[in-house]
Amino acid sequence: MTLLPPDTERLSFRQLNLEDIGNLQVIFNDPVARRHFPGLKNVAETRETIERCMASYAQYGHGFWAVSLRETGEFIGQCGLLHQELRAKPDKEIAYSFQRRFWGRGYATEAARAVKEAAAQLFSCPYVVSFIAPENEPSIKVARRIGLELEEILPPEANKWNRTVCVYSQKLK
Repeated sequence: MTLLPPDTERLSFRQLNLEDIGNLQVIFNDPVARRHFPGLKNVAETRETIERCMASYAQYGHGFWAVSLRETGEFIGQCGLLHQELRAKPDKEIAYSFQRRFWGRGYATEAARAVKEAAAQLFSCPYVVSFIAPENEPSIKVARRIGLELEEILPPEANKWNRTVCVYSQKLK
């Protein structure tokens, strides 16, 4: 059974499903929103992403969740707790991406805070991380706002993504 982060004052969470392909394509086809990622995603790649999330729900009970405005139900992005094996040990990562028209309103921070709360209370994670490109200042600000601090910088040869990655983390227990 997949548990969900608690609703916040403005946001609600649900599992992603294949009906979200169009919602995610708004993010995945936006070169500004994707500038810190390997590239844009086509429909087939977006479908694969959702299918990986669905597999993660089955295996770990979590993954990326769809984030919607509570008031209207409108999809605005995704935020989740991801099982990552980027380093020598598995980590639980708080990750987020939102449609650009919703940037600058505090939604990423609000959603990430709820996911961190779920990591501690629902999934008993001893700590959480966020892997962030060093030049991605908005995501770094979100990580810091929810209490994560820079733990280390992984050079390209030290991680599976073959690029420099800043590891922000926080102990939860």
